[in-house]
Amino acid sequence: MHSVAIPAPGLRSKTMARKMRKGVRLNRPHLLLQTLDVPLQVEETHSTGMVARLDKSFELESTVRIEFRDPLQTTHSYMINCSVQSLEAKGDGYELRLGYLMAYTTGSVRALIEFLANGLGVGGLEPGDFVEIHRGWGYWFPSSSTVMPREEVISQGSDLFARRRDPRATVRVAVKLTVGGQTSEGQAFNISRSGLFVTSDTVHPSVGEIMGVTYPIVVRHQEYPLVLACKICWVMPPDTQRPYTALGVKITDPSQSKVIKDWRRYVDHELQFASMLRLSVVPSV
Repeated sequence: MHSVAIPAPGLRSKTMARKMRKGVRLNRPHLLLQTLDVPLQVEETHSTGMVARLDKSFELESTVRIEFRDPLQTTHSYMINCSVQSLEAKGDGYELRLGYLMAYTTGSVRALIEFLANGLGVGGLEPGDFVEIHRGWGYWFPSSSTVMPREEVISQGSDLFARRRDPRATVRVAVKLTVGGQTSEGQAFNISRSGLFVTSDTVHPSVGEIMGVTYPIVVRHQEYPLVLACKICWVMPPDTQRPYTALGVKITDPSQSKVIKDWRRYVDHELQFASMLRLSVVPSV
């Protein structure tokens, strides 16, 4: 598998070599991708970044979010926005090097200070270094000024800090994927109002490309092919155990378009149906 290296604006990989904290234990870290949560193991941390380990190779966007959950505070979580410095094969897994951009929690300032100091090795911070934002607290690292400007982040609203904006429904639907004028068969495995998780044996696009997804829905007992314009947010290349490409895509159609209204109506119906199925299950005794 070829390594994927993505330059991190304002950060240099050599900063990762200084005073690394190895064998760090952090609570349930997950990479939050469009339509997918990916467990990862944090192996080393530094005041400006971390080294983590993934079981699978991914092609990622230039910035990612990682969530850490405190098992003693189930309503609170910590999110770290990071720049991706590199992702390369190492041993039986993949090494992901990240640079810190911003930290956020729905808990207290003191809790975030303790998490950064004890979990990530970022010490010497005071309450005055943090900003109250969207029902929580945020901290901007010095390297974030050009990548995640504070004013721009605040103006984007609370969606930036949501664990995931929309709930997902599990499906098994044959779809058509169109990239660069070429159309191939694919399969949708989960859907939300804002995106899809799809797979294909023949499509191998790159992150950032625009892809058309033709998804069949039923309207008044007739099949209706809904064509969604999507941006590819992450790619999981095929390997020996999984001979297909997995893709996470975000829908880019205007929010008030008929396509989006029909799509959201369909997704809401699937979510409601799934909820009814869960409620109808009686546990065995």
